[in-house]
Amino acid sequence: MEHGPELTIVLVACFVLAVGAGVKLAARRYKFPYSVAMLVLGLGVGALLLLLRRHELLPHGLQSMASGAALNTDLVLFVFVPTLVFESALSLDTYKFGRNIGPIATLAIPAMLACLLATAALMLGVTGLGWQWSLPVALVFGALISATDPVAVVALLRDVGAPKRLALLIEGESLLNDATAIVAFTLLIGIAAGGDFQLAPALGSFVKVLAGGIGLGLVIALALSWLLSRIFDEPKVEITLIVVMGYAAMILGEASLHVSGVIAVVTVGLWMSGPGHTAISPEVRHRAHQFLGMMAHVANTLIFFLAGMVIAGQFEHFTLLGVLVTLAAWAGIMLIRFAAVFLFQPVMSLLGPKVTARQATVIAWGGLRGAVSLALVLLVAADDKLPPDVRGQMLRVTAGVVLLTILVNGTTTGLLLRKLGFGKRPPGERLLRLLAQSRVLQQVEADIERLAARTRYRTIHWDEIRASMRERRRVVEEHLRESRNELRREDPAELAQLAWYQAIAVERSAYDESNQTGLISGPTQQILAFELESQLERLAAGDTAAPDSRTGRLLRARNRLLRLLRKLPFVSGRLAFLGISRLYELAWAESVAAARVLHSLEQSPERESEPVRKVTAAYQRFRREAQQSLEDLRANAPEVASAIEKRLGKRVELNLERGALEQFEKEGLVPAAVADDFLEIIQRRMAELAMSPTRAELPSAAELLRGIPLFQSLDPKLLKLLADAAEEAVFAKDELLLHEGRAWRRHVHHRARRRPRGEGRR
Repeated sequence: MEHGPELTIVLVACFVLAVGAGVKLAARRYKFPYSVAMLVLGLGVGALLLLLRRHELLPHGLQSMASGAALNTDLVLFVFVPTLVFESALSLDTYKFGRNIGPIATLAIPAMLACLLATAALMLGVTGLGWQWSLPVALVFGALISATDPVAVVALLRDVGAPKRLALLIEGESLLNDATAIVAFTLLIGIAAGGDFQLAPALGSFVKVLAGGIGLGLVIALALSWLLSRIFDEPKVEITLIVVMGYAAMILGEASLHVSGVIAVVTVGLWMSGPGHTAISPEVRHRAHQFLGMMAHVANTLIFFLAGMVIAGQFEHFTLLGVLVTLAAWAGIMLIRFAAVFLFQPVMSLLGPKVTARQATVIAWGGLRGAVSLALVLLVAADDKLPPDVRGQMLRVTAGVVLLTILVNGTTTGLLLRKLGFGKRPPGERLLRLLAQSRVLQQVEADIERLAARTRYRTIHWDEIRASMRERRRVVEEHLRESRNELRREDPAELAQLAWYQAIAVERSAYDESNQTGLISGPTQQILAFELESQLERLAAGDTAAPDSRTGRLLRARNRLLRLLRKLPFVSGRLAFLGISRLYELAWAESVAAARVLHSLEQSPERESEPVRKVTAAYQRFRREAQQSLEDLRANAPEVASAIEKRLGKRVELNLERGALEQFEKEGLVPAAVADDFLEIIQRRMAELAMSPTRAELPSAAELLRGIPLFQSLDPKLLKLLADAAEEAVFAKDELLLHEGRAWRRHVHHRARRRPRGEGRR
């Protein structure tokens, strides 16, 4: 039976992924770069296939794989690239990304374009000795080699405990840099393949495809958010929609609308990691990240391996000149990278938090090239409109530069970080880690005593375990004392920062738990998370003052929105109801989180210190104000408060029922099949509750008027006339209803008002 090339592709993919799994384990154990290992493995397999083909021993089905013919532009552009870019965008912290967008965009657009042009000029000079590249070909190489890959460097930064902002700058630059490089590459490859090059039209096309990609990405992101907001806790459906929409952005952009599909994918990813994050069900978010991370791992594995195979097919064309050109290209590209980063350093510091010379040095040296550059050069290798010798030369030089940046830059970045002083964790962070370790050991000791009291575990050597735990606790406590003394000597203010960091970690955990169990909605959690990030940023700048409230800016924004929309029919009333519901959720979440933080602070060994007392006072105020807000809402909007509390009660009931069922299944008290049936029923009820809007029967205008002493003695018919003429509206606290001397409406309407949190009567 004859089989098509599809079977060969599937077999090769399975082989590569199986080998990649073993290489991944070895890379983790022996501390070498996984991507480099897969590239070298691909080179070895490609060389073996080339040798077998020369001796006519290669099976017919592998002929196309050995020659690289199975790799075409659509496979790389529409299968590999969206996965790599989308996963990176979806994993970014959009709040921190937004705060650093100035420096990141500077590196990713003007600095990248400057590197592109300088690299093209470099390659024109270097290849003039024998290869004679044209300007369009040199520009194409400049575009594809300017795409940076942060994977190895970011992992190293985390290992040595370097500042998180440094990793964010490198990773954020890579994301936008990849998108910009691919847009430039897409435009230039057509010119290199025979089109005319004119600067003004090329720049116009660049802006067009860039703006079009952003617009398309926003449309798809909003559509995806709308769809996901109408689905609850359906992992397969939600993850499928996320993946499909990510690929749809690429396909529609590149194949239909002729705008940047990569920019569209980046836009969708950033939206779904930020504002659209809450549209994904809480219990699905982690699974979605795991699934997309697995897809990115598969794409990286296949790209590096297949690139190695294709490069190996060019072994017979390697010459001394090619090796010299590759070395010269790598050295020149790194010099250009340093020059561009330091040239734009003042601009980066002007547009965002200051970028120091030490940070700029790491950013420049950490500009590794990787999967995206290899994916783009595979597009070049598969483009038969370019001369074969040019395709082979570009393939070999790109592979050499990628390999050198990973082997040389990647392996020496750790040394550079230590030399520049990034290798040592700040005293506050070390103390925080020691405190976490101490708490874990304390809990383990308590669990040991609990287990030791059970008869079934009597044969375990508990005395040895207790002795080991005591020794570990002694070492940790000693390090804790040393770290506290070091902080008091070197930076007493950092103790206050540390107290806030610990409190905010507990507060964030409380909000996340409330959202995961459905007790607060996604938008409410996002609002509170934004406030926490704002305070963390102030703490990083040395400001340890307690915020006035967690939601002050939200109230001001809501009041402005109500003023704008109050005149629209059928809108302001609904917004007012939604706003009151949101305020109730915020106050409830603040109250619960503040109570949890205060309990944690009471257990702290530093509870008598001045910094912890100040933080305690702040959270006592948060809890007091939140509880007062809840009482105000219950008193002034009892219908809304009652509807919300009934909904919360149902959600708590369902969560408790699910928790008990899962525990009984774990202990074997309920058969798995029975538990699954009941869990499905509970999940369905949770979905129905989550998808149904919070509603309440509000009192009519006539009922409100009867509650006002001035109108209680009026005839019912007259009261009805007044009620019919009345207009309901919600006014914000401190909002003026009338200005002296200002003309008012011809017909005076009574406005019935409530006074929830942040609102009052005038």
